[in-house]
Amino acid sequence: MLRAMKAHRVLLLALVGLIAAACSGPQDEAPSVPTLNRGISADPESLDPHKMRSVQAGEVLRDLGEGLTTYSATGELVPGMAESWTISDDGLTYTFTIRDNARWSDGSAVTAEDFVVAWRRLVTPATAAFNANHAEVIVNAPEIIAGNLTASSLGVEAEDERTFVVTLSRPTAYFLNLITYPSMFPVHRGALAEHGDAFVRAGNMVSNGAYKLDAREPGSVIRLSRNEHYWNNAATAIDAVNHHVITQGMTELNRY
Repeated sequence: MLRAMKAHRVLLLALVGLIAAACSGPQDEAPSVPTLNRGISADPESLDPHKMRSVQAGEVLRDLGEGLTTYSATGELVPGMAESWTISDDGLTYTFTIRDNARWSDGSAVTAEDFVVAWRRLVTPATAAFNANHAEVIVNAPEIIAGNLTASSLGVEAEDERTFVVTLSRPTAYFLNLITYPSMFPVHRGALAEHGDAFVRAGNMVSNGAYKLDAREPGSVIRLSRNEHYWNNAATAIDAVNHHVITQGMTELNRY
């Protein structure tokens, strides 16, 4: 009996040791960074801000990018890439001043021309943007979308690197809220010119939001890491975000 109890105790101690070893890992292994693992119920159809159409794609893109305006953690409309703006008395002309420290993930400056190129691409028929209608309140946008005018006639202008001017066809009280949407984010002109529509792939994408794209495994996970060049990087508390594609709610709960 005593011999059996000792054997049982030895086995128990051995199991505890194995568990401890498995949890601790190699002594020289770097500590893991603060990471958010979250589920999305469907694989985003695209990470192209002009070709996305689902809530799931929008959730990932809001980590990767930022518009002229954005929302605070409490849901208030706040400045994003634009540090300030003015609105003309007739409510038709918006003049945005882009932050001096607004940067892409490669360290280059976010400029007014990045918004001009992005918004023109949004309304160009060849882009076939699902949310092209988000720009319909801008001068000439409906005509461009219909193919009756060229994108260069869109009511947007880069007065200089930091001054972006938008002219609306009618006063739109919700315009500042509208431009928080991913379809109105800027695009990195260099990446777009070099890679075409493939500019949104991991290794090609240059982002202006709090995170950058490290990897995308279709149907599995989208891995993001901190964009240290983001203008508000000091306020980013989490170093990495993994968007796990989990179609079943119960599966997501079990994994949690």
